[in-house]
Amino acid sequence: CDLDNDGGDNSDENAYFCRNRPCREDQIRCPNSYKCISQIARCNGYNDCGDNSDENPNQCPPCNDANHFRCNNGQCIPRSSRCNHRNDCRDGSDEIPATCIYRACSEDEFRCANEFDPHDK
Repeated sequence: CDLDNDGGDNSDENAYFCRNRPCREDQIRCPNSYKCISQIARCNGYNDCGDNSDENPNQCPPCNDANHFRCNNGQCIPRSSRCNHRNDCRDGSDEIPATCIYRACSEDEFRCANEFDPHDK
């Protein structure tokens, strides 16, 4: 019941059996299928269910706005990780220009071609 044809004849994916099979205590059922995924896989920025239903921002728990930033893919990261020139969101939304306004370079600095860190000349 993992949406993978392990036996070659799809017998391990019987819809009736899989739909009625409970998930383990540490798992949740994907909203649009019978696949069970780890609870920590929900809203983690990865498409664990196969149809991205486990990443729906409307279904993800709220980020603590004071301490977290919600990525476009629903993932929460520490607010201090936003605009730090590293893609902490798996979709890179914590580093896009619409999210970040970087300071201008001073006279003794220049901006790299990739528009990341200003470096000394």
